[in-house]
Amino acid sequence: MGWYMKIVHFKLKEYMDRNKITQAKLAQDTNLAPNTVKAYYHDDVIRAELRVIAVLCNYLKCDICDIMALEDMQQTEIE
Repeated sequence: MGWYMKIVHFKLKEYMDRNKITQAKLAQDTNLAPNTVKAYYHDDVIRAELRVIAVLCNYLKCDICDIMALEDMQQTEIE
């Protein structure tokens, strides 16, 4: 029997779009680098930083589960 993996995905884009927050506004208000915000927004983060996640959650007044999810990895992601 095979095994499957789960992977962390950032749902920041959906949260920000729903709350009408732009990447530029988030970067400006939090002093996060625009490229950092862009990476989390587009779920293009390889090594998430706890400090960044805390800044995002504090600014957005949300829980971690509002901007991150543990989901099944698709077969194409494994190969």
